[in-house]
Amino acid sequence: MWLLIFLSSLLGFVVLFVSIWCFVCWLISTISGWNRIADAFPDRSQERLHRKTISGYVGIARYKNCLLISCSEEGFHLSVWPIFRLAHPPMFVPWNAIHDAQIKKDFFRHNVWMQIGMPVVGTMQLPSAILEGQPIQVLGESFAKNR
Repeated sequence: MWLLIFLSSLLGFVVLFVSIWCFVCWLISTISGWNRIADAFPDRSQERLHRKTISGYVGIARYKNCLLISCSEEGFHLSVWPIFRLAHPPMFVPWNAIHDAQIKKDFFRHNVWMQIGMPVVGTMQLPSAILEGQPIQVLGESFAKNR
């Protein structure tokens, strides 16, 4: 009898945990604006060159060491680790969709804050080191290829 109670409690916990996990992933994606950006700039390519794990912000949500990014000549591919992928579809943001980029300095890091799309569909803040050598303008200064 106690085994049946234990197993039903365990099953109830697993169902509750998975439900809460799905809800939180959906909530973060919706509040941050990830869904709006991914809808405007869906990732249709399967090619990934030099994917790196980084931290950054999408909207007001901080994604600490769970963003996967790869840059190409046309733009950058952004996704999250598979465990967080629910409600976070991969996106491809072309370089010409980045507007009003600014350097934001934290304690030991320099990040680039940028608006995505015209009209703006969302904002992001990514490490400036990732964007060096890419064709975007940051406050009139270009991340030139020769940097």
